[in-house]
Amino acid sequence: MAHSKRNTSRSVFTSHERELAKAAWTSTSARLTRIQFPAAMKKEIKRLGRVREKAQQDVMECQARQDAEAHERAIKEFESTQAGFDPSPPASRLSSLTSAPSLSVDTGVSVDEPATKSGTKRKFVLDHDELQRIAQKDRVKAQWSIDNEKADSALVLDPLTNA
Repeated sequence: MAHSKRNTSRSVFTSHERELAKAAWTSTSARLTRIQFPAAMKKEIKRLGRVREKAQQDVMECQARQDAEAHERAIKEFESTQAGFDPSPPASRLSSLTSAPSLSVDTGVSVDEPATKSGTKRKFVLDHDELQRIAQKDRVKAQWSIDNEKADSALVLDPLTNA
């Protein structure tokens, strides 16, 4: 029979081993009583709620940063256009003409509708929804141009790693 030091398969422990076990294992360290379990669950729920709120706050801050950057970009382009300058550099303007995103404009007229109204003009209505749609389209364009400039600058700054 093989002999090993600190054989824990035996039911008899030395006093030193017993003291180590008592020090590491208290009566409440591994078990939650009937009263403690709901309290532990409430703490866990509160902790998860704080984590979720922090994640939502981070997302909102990131979105606000992107919106502010797009707004600054739109203002800069507007001011340079008003001053008579070209708002974008020639290289990025050329690439934007070739790979611009297709922003579809919904005219409200379906394709299946008969062409009986071809002689009449659609009345232009400038309501809150139309203004929101236009503002969103401008934000998307500004964000797209910012992303393209960042990608172009990354290619220009480090051509060896992007090859």
